[in-house]
Amino acid sequence: MLQRIGSIGLVLHLGLVFLHNICNIQLPSTKLKSALDPITHAMQKLCSTPGFRHYGQLAGIHGCYGFYSPQVGSVYSSRIEVHCARTASVLRLSYPGLRSTASKIRYCTLLEALEGWRAEGDQPQAPALARATAKSLYNHVQRQYPDREIRLRIYSIRIPSLNELRSKKQTNKMIIPIYEHPTQQPPPYTAARTFGDGLQLLPRGIGLLLWIEMLQLWPDLSLLYGPHSVYDTELLPYWHSGSGWNWEELFRRAHPLWIHLTATLYSVCCICLVFDRWIPYSSLLLLIIHHGLFMADLRWAYGADYLAQTGLLFSLLFSYHPRTDSRHKWLRKGVYFWQAQLVLVYFFGGLGKAMGPTWWNGEAIWKAVQQPFPGNLLDIPLYWGSWPMCWTIIGIAVVLLELGYVLAWNGKTFRNLIYLATIAMHAGIALTIGLYHFSALMIWYNLCAWYYPYRTQTSYPIHNAPLGHVAPDAASTVKKASIQYKERR
Repeated sequence: MLQRIGSIGLVLHLGLVFLHNICNIQLPSTKLKSALDPITHAMQKLCSTPGFRHYGQLAGIHGCYGFYSPQVGSVYSSRIEVHCARTASVLRLSYPGLRSTASKIRYCTLLEALEGWRAEGDQPQAPALARATAKSLYNHVQRQYPDREIRLRIYSIRIPSLNELRSKKQTNKMIIPIYEHPTQQPPPYTAARTFGDGLQLLPRGIGLLLWIEMLQLWPDLSLLYGPHSVYDTELLPYWHSGSGWNWEELFRRAHPLWIHLTATLYSVCCICLVFDRWIPYSSLLLLIIHHGLFMADLRWAYGADYLAQTGLLFSLLFSYHPRTDSRHKWLRKGVYFWQAQLVLVYFFGGLGKAMGPTWWNGEAIWKAVQQPFPGNLLDIPLYWGSWPMCWTIIGIAVVLLELGYVLAWNGKTFRNLIYLATIAMHAGIALTIGLYHFSALMIWYNLCAWYYPYRTQTSYPIHNAPLGHVAPDAASTVKKASIQYKERR
């Protein structure tokens, strides 16, 4: 009975994933879009109801999966100049005191999330939240250097298109000053042992990756949260999702030590995910803390946080060892639901990319690898843009891979091809863009969905029970409950 209720609940979960993504898909301006607008608005209204909205936040599905789609837009960066009149020196900072790569990536997403920067070259027209954010960053640096003159600039980085590189119209990245504080005239500046093995291993990998990410964020926690944050208190309501608990409200009133105590508890929960007996408790507590840090407070969140929240939810639901036939069946269902979750993630990611022309002509993938995220190991030189056919092929391959991800269910050959190509894609994202946390998380998710459940298995009897039968594909039904499996090495 409980399994039936759980199965219905997971079907509803996948339905909500589908509904959230359909509501946020960006259709091109056509007659079809005009005809579907009333339906889309009705579904958006349904998703915004308190129950659906709160569950979407809790499960990490509200952010949708249209990453970098339908095209790659402008990217933004900041430069902070600290002038010392006594020594006539200038200290230049790209980030407001942030030290770790993980913090810098989240800072970049904060700048990109502010739609106000899009009024390029027209500073008075920048919306209030964008101006207030710039002032908040300025005030934070001013507090660090109270006796010095501070100048903050926000830049839009224009990456040359493949056509511009081919025609020699633009051969360098263009860095355009779009906002300055204090205001002045800007100077020109250019430049398993069973089929359920995957779900049993899932929380271990999530715990390790979230722990590593928290270790990277540790030096900058007091700059991200609390009274000494780079972000002013009065701007916080603009970033609260309106759902669930928000740790920042506690951090602003409490001693700064509470920030690191919360991070310590977060890290302990991550480590406890390694141990079977602690997985249910630590995954539940980690789900709550992670929601408060990154889901309810959207300032420092990006796609990896939504996906981690969903992984924690599945870890909580399937966090026990299948000691009985009933639990074994439930865990097998969980594997299929987890695979369906990834199919929806990639399908809507690919569908969003397919809606625009830039993934089909290579512009989007070219601009994606040229984005100035910190920490990437491989810098793609601009002259590589002289080979547009290569970028067109890569862009089309990414779209087709994500749209065709569902073929991983179509037998061993397709399964191996799809998940290996997907892992290669995420490895490329890590090396060229620098999103290591996101890439490692998605690689682990793919391994848990498509590798561990299908490993070659051997069987042996327990307590002198008769040897059971296992089909060549480990996804097939186990005929005897008295069989354990181990990987053939």
